[in-house]
Amino acid sequence: MVTEVAKHRMNRGESGILYFYRDRGGAETDLIIERGDRLTLIEAKSSQTPTGRLLDPTRRVAMTIEQAGRASERIVIYGGDQVQQRSDGRLVPWSRLHEEDWI
Repeated sequence: MVTEVAKHRMNRGESGILYFYRDRGGAETDLIIERGDRLTLIEAKSSQTPTGRLLDPTRRVAMTIEQAGRASERIVIYGGDQVQQRSDGRLVPWSRLHEEDWI
């Protein structure tokens, strides 16, 4: 997933830092895209069932980021087929990843 995001961004001429995050407390997320002061936290899950629990890893990381005074957007790329907007993030199917404007 990370290589697909990096390739898509490169083809569009997008710049910005991409990185993985894990802290000592075990909070982690698969990818963070940094564009100016905006951070997008991305978690990849193989699950086909869209549930709010899929956003749990990004919630933990977002708490740390918000304590440091940074805002974040949370996205889970998953194996289902529906884009879903939740109160604190979005679920995006693997098959529709290329349609997103945040990558």
